[in-house]
Amino acid sequence: MHLAIERGELDGECGSKEGIPETWFRENKIDILVRLLEAKSPEVPEGVPWVGEYLKAPEDFEVLRLLTTAMELGRPYVMSGQVPADRVAILQEAFTAAARDPQFVELAKKRDLGLSTMTGEEAQQLLTKVLTTPRHTIDRARDILK
Repeated sequence: MHLAIERGELDGECGSKEGIPETWFRENKIDILVRLLEAKSPEVPEGVPWVGEYLKAPEDFEVLRLLTTAMELGRPYVMSGQVPADRVAILQEAFTAAARDPQFVELAKKRDLGLSTMTGEEAQQLLTKVLTTPRHTIDRARDILK
């Protein structure tokens, strides 16, 4: 698909920043029309609107949040609910410390790996919200994905 875009055979795609060749950002080969996530990232220029700015009805925001939760979560580490809370806390503290470690951050930067962290508590809140999504919102999201 990327080769087809570079050849002019396709006009564009809908994807994540991780799926777009890094050189396209550096060489300004792309125009980003809209962000699907409200959070900004350094690769996306200022002024690129969040798709939520175009929504009017609260129900539309609910559907958008449901459809973008996986992107917001990224690649979480999960464990059984039977793991004792003190062990969960130790792991959460360790991940937070690693994500803030200057050597780790520098290595990620050298390898062009974007770092965006979410605490375990924030991830749990997001998942709880998704798991308690009203049926009508799920049905509307399902219709959009058809």
